[in-house]
Amino acid sequence: MVQDRETAGDVRPPAVAGFFYPADPARLAREIDSLLQAASEVELPGPPLVLVVPHAGIMYSGGVAAVAFRQLPAGQGRRVFLVGPSHRHAFAGAAVWEGAAFRTPLGDVPVDRGAVAELRRAGPELCFVRPSAHDEEHALEVELPFLSRWLGEFTLVPLLMGRQDRETAHQVAQVLAQVLDPEAGDLLVASSDLSHYHDYEHAVALDRLALERMSELDPEGWLEGLACQRFEACGGGPIGAALIAGRLLGGQSAHVLAYQNSGDVTGDRDRVVGYAACAVC
Repeated sequence: MVQDRETAGDVRPPAVAGFFYPADPARLAREIDSLLQAASEVELPGPPLVLVVPHAGIMYSGGVAAVAFRQLPAGQGRRVFLVGPSHRHAFAGAAVWEGAAFRTPLGDVPVDRGAVAELRRAGPELCFVRPSAHDEEHALEVELPFLSRWLGEFTLVPLLMGRQDRETAHQVAQVLAQVLDPEAGDLLVASSDLSHYHDYEHAVALDRLALERMSELDPEGWLEGLACQRFEACGGGPIGAALIAGRLLGGQSAHVLAYQNSGDVTGDRDRVVGYAACAVC
C-alpha cells in the first residue's frame, strides 16, 4: 500500500479523480487491478529503463498503459522519475514539485525530495519549483494508480516540461541521466498520448510514423518528425527526453508494447486520440 501522509499544505491533491479515473478507492483499485491482470507480458531483452505510457482517462487508454506497467517486476518499490507535458501552463524548462506527496484515492505517493534537489543542482537553470504548473495537470496524476497497484511502495520524482522543443528535451535528458541510477532500480516514465482528433485512418497513419521512430530508439528522428509535424504527441518533448536519456543510461533497444486509439475503445472513429506503450531496455 502507498503510505498515507497528513502533511497539511504540503500535499498535492488529486485534480482529476472522478473524471479521468474513479474517485472511490475500492472501485479504482478493482479497475486498475483488472487492467493490469488482463495486460500481456512482452518478452524483452532486459528490464525496462524507460517506459512511454499514455495519460488519457483509464476508460480510454488504461489498457495500453497497463501493458507498459505490466513489464515491471510486481511489488518492487523503486524511485520513479515521471516526466510529462504541461497542458495548461507555458514556460521554459521543467517544473518540479518539492512538496511531501501527491495524494491519490489509494493513498499518498511520497515525493523523493532528495532526488528533486539533485535535479535542481544538476540543472539549476532548467529545473525550477513551480507548484502552480502541477495544480490541475493530469499527465502525471493518471499514472500513479497504476504504479501504486503494481509496485506497491515507491517514491515519485515529478517533472513537467513546458516546451516540447529539441533543446529542452536534450537539456532535460542530460539532467535526468546525471541523477537516475538504473542499477539502484530507478525508472524513467514519459507520459504522453499520440495524435489528437483526426479520423481513424489518418490517426493510425500518423501514429505509425511515431511508433517507427520510437521503436528505432531514434531520438533525433523523433524530435525532427515532431518539429516537422510528420506525427503528433502532446508529450513529444518528454518522449524525446526519455529516448535520449535511455541511450545515455545504456539502453540498447526500444520496443513498442501496445497501440490503440480511442476509436478502438469507443467505436467512434471520427475524432480519435492515439495511445502507445513503449519500453527502452
